[in-house]
Amino acid sequence: MKNKMVIIAQKVLNTSILDMFKYVKKNAFSPTGNKISPNQKKLLQAMRGSVQNSPAPFKPSIHWKKVNNIFDAYFNSVGIENPEDQEYNLRFSGFAPRDKRLHQYICWMYLHLLKKRDTLHLLDTLSATCSEGIGHGYHMDGKYISLDLLLSIDDFYNMYELNPAIATAKCTIAELGAGWGRLGYVLSKVNPLCTYIVFDLPEALLVSQSYIPKLFPAAK
Repeated sequence: MKNKMVIIAQKVLNTSILDMFKYVKKNAFSPTGNKISPNQKKLLQAMRGSVQNSPAPFKPSIHWKKVNNIFDAYFNSVGIENPEDQEYNLRFSGFAPRDKRLHQYICWMYLHLLKKRDTLHLLDTLSATCSEGIGHGYHMDGKYISLDLLLSIDDFYNMYELNPAIATAKCTIAELGAGWGRLGYVLSKVNPLCTYIVFDLPEALLVSQSYIPKLFPAAK
């Protein structure tokens, strides 16, 4: 029995990241056709064509090409709904795999630390936009928060403390590698006069372009 366990462990250690991805793609997803809309597919193809024709260093690295393949698997299996509740975001800011409660503890501690910095009372006026549940959003101290919201408010104050005008003035703010656009959500909520621009790879841009407009239906 012991020898069998050693053999299994050795096989796991000898398995490459690419092999694991192929296994997950084959077993965790059951594509029934592309779940993104024809317009989203057309937009993705246009952005990928633009990147393909771009010179270095604007082309994605080998690492990001592999990550993009994972995004394709999501596009084919679940489409783009609320990326905060989907693997698009949880693979970066989800709960610890062994104990989901750790995620809740982190949010509670982060909330109380951020209160000391929250001079604009954003924790009282902004709410998380993900679903409620362990690993997602929580009701704490009369507020509805998520790790993404706390991180974004924290990031906002990093900029605000350098230049308070971003809270009130007409300005343009660009973000490199924005994910689904969590910081842009906070910026646009705090200051409707700001213009928010995202620079990212086509797959991530498709997610943010599909989701952020749903949070601001009246915005351009």
